[in-house]
Amino acid sequence: MEPFPEYKKKLPDTIENLLSQLASEWYYSEMRPRISEKSLEHWDKLITDWSENQELPLLIRKPKEGRGQSLVHIATRRELIPTDNSPANWSFFHAYQKIEFDLKDIRKLFDDGEIPIAFLLSKYEGQNAVYKKNMQRSETNINRSGWTVCHINPVGLNKNKKIIEMSIEELKQHFKDFLSPSNMFLIPSDLEGFGELPHLIQEMKNKKNIS
Repeated sequence: MEPFPEYKKKLPDTIENLLSQLASEWYYSEMRPRISEKSLEHWDKLITDWSENQELPLLIRKPKEGRGQSLVHIATRRELIPTDNSPANWSFFHAYQKIEFDLKDIRKLFDDGEIPIAFLLSKYEGQNAVYKKNMQRSETNINRSGWTVCHINPVGLNKNKKIIEMSIEELKQHFKDFLSPSNMFLIPSDLEGFGELPHLIQEMKNKKNIS
């Protein structure tokens, strides 16, 4: 029996070049929605200020810990809210529309239950959730327009550690990477895997994601 061929994690140069060209074509494509530089600057500052404000919850993309629940960080007593990718949709949508909030607006949006934390809560999740806004009928649902939000810097967290036990600095950085529009780009929803292409992510890192 012949040994099964092992992938050496290196494609032929011709294929690598084609993938890099594809990534570059999408970066420059007029079809790709972009956020203005001014709006990016506003939202990046807003998200940073939000992360440092102890009175505002941190949205954490870890849906298995109970989307919409209000958790308390053990070391700092900061409120943490597990979510899916819905807040990234919300953030990108408003930045694209050049809508500007301040921290008082964010507090009111939480109080009014207007920040989405899930695309759709299950019946069980709904019974345990404090925050229940979903994307089902929200205008901020970018997916409904045929787009998927992707992140440049990864936003995954340690699967084996509960968020209430994690370092608050790690959670703040996660929150900023998760919600800052400058760390996002869109791809067509029917090409979802394209957003994981290393060549595309590197292309986005190498260039400012602005119009």
